[in-house]
Amino acid sequence: MNNKLKKFLCLILTFILAFTLSGELPAIADSGETIISVPITVQEEYDLASDFFTLLNQKRAEAGLPQYKLDAGLMELAMQRSAQLCVYFDHYSMTSENGALDDLRTGTPIENTTGVNENILVGAATAASAYTIWYNSLNHRPSLISTDYNYCGIGVVTYEGKMEWCLIASAYPCGKTIEGVSGTKTNTRTINAYPKYFCKGLKIYADAETDYYMGENHYIGADGWTNDTFHFGDAASQNGGSGYIVKQSGLFTFKSNNPDLFDVDGLGRIKPKAKGEGIVTVFYKGVELCSATVVCTVKPTETVTPTPSPEPTVTEKPEPTPTKTPENTATPTPKPTATPTPKPTAVPTQKPATNAPKNEIVDGYYYQSNGQKYTKKNSLVQIDGKWYWADSKAKVSICNGAKGNYYFKNGIMQKNVVIKKYYYQKNGKKYTKKNTLVKIGKKYYWADSKSKVKLCNGAKKNYYFVKGVMQKNKVVKGYYYQKNGKKYSGKAKKIKISGKWYKVTSKGKATRTKK
Repeated sequence: MNNKLKKFLCLILTFILAFTLSGELPAIADSGETIISVPITVQEEYDLASDFFTLLNQKRAEAGLPQYKLDAGLMELAMQRSAQLCVYFDHYSMTSENGALDDLRTGTPIENTTGVNENILVGAATAASAYTIWYNSLNHRPSLISTDYNYCGIGVVTYEGKMEWCLIASAYPCGKTIEGVSGTKTNTRTINAYPKYFCKGLKIYADAETDYYMGENHYIGADGWTNDTFHFGDAASQNGGSGYIVKQSGLFTFKSNNPDLFDVDGLGRIKPKAKGEGIVTVFYKGVELCSATVVCTVKPTETVTPTPSPEPTVTEKPEPTPTKTPENTATPTPKPTATPTPKPTAVPTQKPATNAPKNEIVDGYYYQSNGQKYTKKNSLVQIDGKWYWADSKAKVSICNGAKGNYYFKNGIMQKNVVIKKYYYQKNGKKYTKKNTLVKIGKKYYWADSKSKVKLCNGAKKNYYFVKGVMQKNKVVKGYYYQKNGKKYSGKAKKIKISGKWYKVTSKGKATRTKK
C-alpha cells in the first residue's frame, strides 16, 4: 500500500470517527443556532383532563352546541405542549419562528389543515377554574363555544408544584376518537429549544438563613451544598420566574469563576467557601448557555463538612449497591434513552457516584445520591425537589404542616405567604420578630408579641395605614404623613397638599390655612 493511499484511508477513518462522535454534540437548526434537547419529567393529569372534557361538553350542551369528540392524537399533542409550557410559557415555538402548535403538528394528519387552535394556562388547580378563566377571556372563549371545531385534546401536567394546561381544538381528527381518559402518569418527555430560552439564569443566594431576597435563595444542607439544583428562568417572564430545573447530571456542566469562593457540582448546586459574589457559567455539551450571579452570605465556619465522612465507612455501602442501581435507572427519570449515552463523554470530570440524582426511599429510609443511607435524626431533608422529615430513627416521611420554622404542603415549602396568622417569608422561614411592621407583597402587616401578623389599619409607629396601604403625603386624622409615609416632626411650616395649604406644627399637627 503506497503512502498516498494510506493518507487517504486515514482521512476517511478520521471522518468516520468524527461522524460517530457527533451524536454527543448539540443539534444545529437550519438557522445555524444550537438546539438543546432536554428530558423533563412531569405528572400527566388525565383525571383532570377528563373532568375538563366532561365540563366542556356539559356547557356546550347547555348552550345547544354540538359535542366535542376526544381525539387520541390531539391528546398527545396537548400533553406535549403542556410539558413545553413548563420550560417556556408562550404560544411561540422554541425552535423556529412559527407558532409552537404549528411546529408540533408537523407530520401529523392535521399538519396542513385549517381550523386548529390552542388555549394555554398556568396555575389552575381544577377543571372548573380552568374553564372559567378561559371562558372569561375573549381571546380564549372561541375554543370553548365555537362550532368551527369538532375534536379536541386536553393536556394537564404538574411540574415542580405548578400546573400547566393546554386545550387543542381542531376541525379535523388527528387520531382515533376515544371515549375518555383517566388516572395520572409520571412521564419523561423531550423538550427541544434554542439556548435563549434557557439563558435567564437567576441570581442565587447561597446561605443558611437570611431575610434578604432577590432571585432565588438556596439553603445549605448538612453536607455544605445547597439543597436546590440549578433553576433556569422562563425567558418569557410570564410564568412567575419558572423554568427548567436540572434534575440529572450529564446534560449540563457548571463552572465557578472563583473556586476559592464557591464550588459547583454537576447539578448546579453551590458549596460556598467564603463570603462574596461570583459567577457560575452553564454549558450544554460544551456550548456556553448562560451565567448567573452567586452571592455567598455564609461564613466559612458555617459550612458543615463532617456529616458526609462518618457514614461511608461502617455498613452503608453494602446495602444500596445490590438493589439501588437497577431501580434508579428505571424509576426517577423514565425514558433514559435521551440522556444515558451523553453522560460518560459529556461530563468526564464529574464523579457520577456523588452527583447522580438517583435518590431512593426504601423501607422508610432514604438512600442518598451517593448510595449511603441518610442517618441524621429529627431533621429536614430534601428528596427529588420535595421536603421530608427524618424522625428519631432517621425514617423519612413527606412534610405536611409546620416543621421547625417552616411550613409545608405535600412536601413543598410555603414561601411568602401567611398561614395560620404566621408569615412565612420569601426564603420560607417563619417571621419571628415581635411588635414590628412587616411588608408582605404591597401591603403592611403588624407582627404582635407572638409574631402573629395582622393587616395594618390605623396608626402604627409613626405611620398610618388603610387596609394595609401606607398613607403618604396626606393629612390623616389631623396629622401630616410625609412622602415617605412617616408622620412629620420638625420645624413648623406651611405645606401644599393636593392644591390645599396646611399649617403643620413641629409635632405634625396639620390645620387648613390660606397661602
